[in-house]
Amino acid sequence: MTRDKHPQGKVLIIGGGIANFTNVAATFKGIVRAITDYHHDIIKNDISIFVRRGGPNFQEGLRVMRETGNKLGLTMHVFGPETHMTAIVGMGLGVRPIPKQKVEAAGGKIVRGIEGRGLASIPNKGHIEIASFTGRFNLDP
Repeated sequence: MTRDKHPQGKVLIIGGGIANFTNVAATFKGIVRAITDYHHDIIKNDISIFVRRGGPNFQEGLRVMRETGNKLGLTMHVFGPETHMTAIVGMGLGVRPIPKQKVEAAGGKIVRGIEGRGLASIPNKGHIEIASFTGRFNLDP
């Protein structure tokens, strides 16, 4: 993902289904460590990151991912189980708008909402790589 730069940038999708027994926050610890270790290369290679996960303790996992992206200055969009994976792929490819999200802490939980009707989008990327919890896929148009 970080070895070669694509002229249109790249998209990394970190996601999976809604877990029944897997502690999502625990599984994200290794991903956060890798993102932190490679964040300079992620920025240099213009990689946009989309995160989608659900399951036990997903709110904490998504909060940590969002904070990591913000702290490191990455282009990262974080979604919970309310957003379908097909929508995430469309956003990554630039064919579906990315909703601006307002996130507030409320009693230790994450509350999501859309700010007004504003939408943001990224230019259509020429390369998308999906790192899921069940496999790895490479989609070149």
